[in-house]
Amino acid sequence: MEISELLSAVQSASILIAVLVGCGTLLRRQNGKVSDLTEMRTDIKYIKETVSKINPMEIKLAEVEASAKQAHKRIDDYLNRRKGGGDE
Repeated sequence: MEISELLSAVQSASILIAVLVGCGTLLRRQNGKVSDLTEMRTDIKYIKETVSKINPMEIKLAEVEASAKQAHKRIDDYLNRRKGGGDE
C-alpha cells in the first residue's frame, strides 16, 4: 500500500469520525433541549395550579373585608347610640 492510499484512508476515517462526533453532539443538545422544555412545561403547570388557587382566595378576602366593614359600621352605630348621639 502506498503512502497516498494510506493518507487517503486516514483522511476518510477522520472525516467519518468527525461526522459521527458531530451527530452525537447534536443529539445530546437536542436531548438537553427536550428536558429543558419538559421542565418548563412542569413549571408552567405548577404556576397555573397556584394561580387557580389564588383566585378563590381573592373572592373570600373581599367577602371578609366587606363583612369587617359592616361590623365596624354596626359597632360605630352602637357606640353612637350608647353615648346618646342617636340622632342619625
